[in-house]
Amino acid sequence: MHSLWLILSSVFFGVAGVYCFIHPDMAMEAVALYIGFLVCFSGLSQLLRYGSTPAAARSRWQLVMAVLDVLFGGWLLLSGNYLLLVLFLPFMFAAYVLTRGLLLFVYYFRAKETVRSPHLFLLAAAVQVIFGGALAMMPLFAAAVFIYAVGAGLIWCGFTSFTLWRDVK
Repeated sequence: MHSLWLILSSVFFGVAGVYCFIHPDMAMEAVALYIGFLVCFSGLSQLLRYGSTPAAARSRWQLVMAVLDVLFGGWLLLSGNYLLLVLFLPFMFAAYVLTRGLLLFVYYFRAKETVRSPHLFLLAAAVQVIFGGALAMMPLFAAAVFIYAVGAGLIWCGFTSFTLWRDVK
């Protein structure tokens, strides 16, 4: 049952990403709330999966990534200051994608024997780190293409969540 939650969060990430490409004119508040819900849902799904995984197969890095998702999603949902959110969301999103990619790398190197397709998993982590780093290093570009960057990032997060769901033995 816990795998169902993780696959649902993967689908939700993908749907959110496609939505960003279809409706780029939507208000930042709606996008922030929507993404906040999805990221919280993903983090809670990961926490449920972590709790139902046998203790010997658990990784602290999975737990850290789940907590990061819950904290970032909660901040998006509860910030209330939408002007500040509009100004900082591109930077926060870049930091989130980069941090999540780095945590995927750490998890990969700590538990690569439990991953069925290690090269695909490593590629997914590398792309996420490169994507997050590029957004962080080009803040004006990130702000200008934010909604498309969010869409691409969400699709990629959905792919990596799906990869994690599919590849962990």
